[in-house]
Amino acid sequence: MAASRTLFLAFSTVLALSSCTGKNTETVKSGQTDEPASIEQALLEAQKTGRRDSELARKVNKLALEAAQDGQFDRAQSYLHKLVDFCELPSVNDEKNLALALNNLGLLYLKQGKYGKAEPLLQRALILEQKTIGPAHPAFADGVNNLATLYYEQARYKDAEPLFARAVQIYKYAGSQYAAQLAKSENNLAGCLSHLKRFDEAIPLLEEALSLDQQRLGSESTDLAPQLNNLAFAYLMQSKFAKAEAPLTKALALSEKAYGPKSVELVSYLDNYAYLLAKTNKKAEAKAVKARAQAILEANNK
Repeated sequence: MAASRTLFLAFSTVLALSSCTGKNTETVKSGQTDEPASIEQALLEAQKTGRRDSELARKVNKLALEAAQDGQFDRAQSYLHKLVDFCELPSVNDEKNLALALNNLGLLYLKQGKYGKAEPLLQRALILEQKTIGPAHPAFADGVNNLATLYYEQARYKDAEPLFARAVQIYKYAGSQYAAQLAKSENNLAGCLSHLKRFDEAIPLLEEALSLDQQRLGSESTDLAPQLNNLAFAYLMQSKFAKAEAPLTKALALSEKAYGPKSVELVSYLDNYAYLLAKTNKKAEAKAVKARAQAILEANNK
């Protein structure tokens, strides 16, 4: 019997495409509407004249976001490729919006599992963001997280680790308003370290992230269940069974509250709990919990 490790997720909201680069002072031509055809026509005209138009760039990016949200990835990618071409024009040279377009294009490819296409785009976006907004800016940490997530999804944990660690440091110095991003990055870094079997380094990060999210969400938030399970898993892998019990039983209770007692979402929690019971010589209880997990799986596979 082995503890489950399926809940170490690199990100949950990190991959939301960005919608802006900051305050824009330039405006579109009078009479331009927000209709897609009008925006596309305005972009064609701007490309011909080679005139920078940050507000137009923002609107093209918005069209891409809307298309992506509707699952129209090809359409979204088309908008972003056009935006990249526009921002790269020598007379335009709009590096902020270019970074935004490259980042979002990279994320679209990442969402589709097209890692080879995503990586150079996210790398280039990060270089531009370092130049335009600086390496200590929280928005730069978002870009760092995106590239780290690309590596994490390919099980390139050694490549992802220093990037997640960098994001953690940026958010730490950015202030309390970035507590949610800090907790997420700490969880991500802990996930890398756990995959690398460095549980002693992962545990403090998991504990701090959990504390931050408990303060922000409340200790009874069902959103805490995966974090509690991850912390318990790290304890289990270090044979710290007494410490694992409280977060694991809490994770199971919150998961049941969120999904119901027969949901397949409970299986990984139950597997971990069965492992804990077996390791603490509660064989009969472990067998019963394992049987419950198996019954849930069988019921959901019918």
